Amino acid sequence: MTRRSLPPLTALRAFEAFARLGKMTTAAEELFVTHGAVSRQICSLEEAVGLALTEGPRHRLKLTDAGERLAASLSSAFDRVERTLTDLKSAADTELHLSCLGTFAMRWLIPRLGSFHDQHPGLRVRVTESFAPADFAREHYDAAIRLTEHVPSHGGEAIAFLDNFHGPVAAPQLTGATRG
Repeated sequence: MTRRSLPPLTALRAFEAFARLGKMTTAAEELFVTHGAVSRQICSLEEAVGLALTEGPRHRLKLTDAGERLAASLSSAFDRVERTLTDLKSAADTELHLSCLGTFAMRWLIPRLGSFHDQHPGLRVRVTESFAPADFAREHYDAAIRLTEHVPSHGGEAIAFLDNFHGPVAAPQLTGATRG
């Protein structure tokens, strides 16, 4: 693999910010550095490339033709990097993290995940087993399925979606009933 012969990234970032924003002070604010730091980075960039990228008095610097060309190239490159990072983050957000009871997951949810995936092929589902009350402030899941009669106290909204049967279950010999 060959090594890239590029000037330091900090100098390129400082120059691109100055070129885009038009002022050292504004570029410094965006980069969270001092005005002098931006000025030094631009000077080091000019030394590294062996070209004058700016001209004019210190308080009214303008870009040279070479500076204009480099600024356009850097802006385009940084825009592409920014878009790629946004796309990567969006792709990472295509996961649904669901918390539910283990028995519910095994008996109801997992048998239906294939059909769900067919309808939503780009969405990954991650299931975490938990019996604890849903606490969105403390836990990092997108949704929780719980057997409860109470509205969650830590954010979220409870929606009933299955009928539940509650009643005693006993062996036939205890009730006198037989299956027939």
